[in-house]
Amino acid sequence: MLSSNVILTPDKLVAAVDYMRHEPEGILSFDMETSGPNRGVPFCNSASWMGLAVRGKTAQIPFGHPIGTRIVDWTKEARVQQDHKNGGTQTRMFKVPVYEPPPRQMDRAEVFDILKPLFFPKRKDEAKVLVGSGLQFDLATIAKYYDDEIPPGPHCDSIVLRWLVNENRKRYGLKYITKDIYGFSYDDEEVGKCVEKHPFSKVAHYLHCDVVYPLAEYRKLRPEIERLELERVYELEMGLLPVLARMRLTGMRVDRPRLEEMRADLSVRIEQQEGSIYSAAGQKFNINAPRAKQKVLFAPKSEGGQALRPWKLTDEAPGRPRTSARTAPSAWRAAR
Repeated sequence: MLSSNVILTPDKLVAAVDYMRHEPEGILSFDMETSGPNRGVPFCNSASWMGLAVRGKTAQIPFGHPIGTRIVDWTKEARVQQDHKNGGTQTRMFKVPVYEPPPRQMDRAEVFDILKPLFFPKRKDEAKVLVGSGLQFDLATIAKYYDDEIPPGPHCDSIVLRWLVNENRKRYGLKYITKDIYGFSYDDEEVGKCVEKHPFSKVAHYLHCDVVYPLAEYRKLRPEIERLELERVYELEMGLLPVLARMRLTGMRVDRPRLEEMRADLSVRIEQQEGSIYSAAGQKFNINAPRAKQKVLFAPKSEGGQALRPWKLTDEAPGRPRTSARTAPSAWRAAR
């Protein structure tokens, strides 16, 4: 049974758009799912789903998903794989499911026509803050269905928002944020990388999560921007989003002859800098390897390092005492 949030008919989409236009909070989270060989290239990809979320309502709108939800049969599919043992490639047969036909979906042009008042309001007081994770891709993707016009916004990329508040995270992808911050895991199968191969209901659930959590991020972190006095930086970052989206649509001119000149000049300068680094270190090492740099900078001089004292040590740092899980950090500080 399909979720009631999945919209398959024009009347339900019109009703959802009307609700979202007049929802008073003024925040709209949206996400585009694309398919085909150019799925990651906004000016020529093919959109097949759109997800929307405001306070109190979400919507998942398919307009080109090729398969249904229920498995009706199985077949075998030949796939070419790397043969790591003998080198080269090998062809193997894999058992793959055959799904029922998908439900009838609206035409893409009809969907975007109904959605237009939501993304391009006639009055400024009806404009929504458009929120998304990796929003520049979605802005560029939706624009080509509106004569390459970027929805006016204001805009907010939840990835950039999280980075402004905490620049020390290792990963800012939405799935990592939802797991680490909200304690919820989804999309272990990487649905977004190839939505057309996954069951209809699974894609709908994935898309629901992809719009709900950026909305939660905006509500949670937008007040933090003011508290941390980052308003001007936030405005600068978000002001760049439509510019970057347009660049993804139109590209930019590149002076190829000048780049070739720079390549020759920079190659010489890089070699000179590498030589200076090796001379200062007293040894040659892999400059691009963090572990090698760590050893050269912080290892004792008896081991060929510079014996520099770091301001902070990670758990795996050389020379840090090994403690049990029950040992408090204060115990390590005392041991130093």
